[in-house]
Amino acid sequence: MGFDFRIPLFGCAGLGTVIYVISFMPPLTSGNGPTSGDLSEEAFEATLAAERAYCLNQPEALDCQCFARQSGAILSHSAPRVPGAFYADKQSLARGQARRGC
Repeated sequence: MGFDFRIPLFGCAGLGTVIYVISFMPPLTSGNGPTSGDLSEEAFEATLAAERAYCLNQPEALDCQCFARQSGAILSHSAPRVPGAFYADKQSLARGQARRGC
């Protein structure tokens, strides 16, 4: 029984394909941090004001300054997206995380 070279060949081809595909994906962890993100300063302030107003209308007691800062930071940052992936609603995600964090 001789050495079957097809198995390592297909393994190397598969690994090469995976590396090739990953090299074209955008970095998911890059970003500007919890600042104004990709918005102008006026748009960022408007986002904070809208989130603060939303918080003030809620029946539960929250620190609205903290809530607006956390949810505004999430809403203002646009992270790169993987084509074909499913993502949660950004506003629901931001408000849920801010609600738990404050």
